[in-house]
Amino acid sequence: MRPVVWLLACTAIRTTAAAECADRHIFSDRPSTGTLESPAFPTPYRSGLSCLYNISTVSSNVVHITFLSFDLAENNRDSGQCLEAYVLVVVVDRLGKEHIGNRFCGSSLPAKIETMQPTVYVQFVSTAPGKHHRGFRLRYEIIYEGLFICQVASKKM
Repeated sequence: MRPVVWLLACTAIRTTAAAECADRHIFSDRPSTGTLESPAFPTPYRSGLSCLYNISTVSSNVVHITFLSFDLAENNRDSGQCLEAYVLVVVVDRLGKEHIGNRFCGSSLPAKIETMQPTVYVQFVSTAPGKHHRGFRLRYEIIYEGLFICQVASKKM
């Protein structure tokens, strides 16, 4: 009987973590902006999270990402990799092919990500509690592709 009680308690903990980190799907067919943040931001994040944020638009628009605040565990000293917590940005092209970027961790703001594609996935993973790390906040922009191309062309002149 005790193993059943333990199993129920364990399931309740997993359900709470899953509810805290439900996948978010953001779609807009016109230019818009918004913000996303890790669960409980700006308080420290929990362990065992895997959050997926799907930002998409119509094929005539593109998605840009700017990190406003970024405070995750540092990369592992031995391997140099982001193991305890990281953000992964995946750009999906118009043919559906996923282009996987780098894992971001630590406290340095990642550079602005200016895609020329209509879909971006942002995944936040934590395998250890943040203790003193607050997580992240980002701003996404859905921009009409023609406007962005004109801005880039005018900067080159």
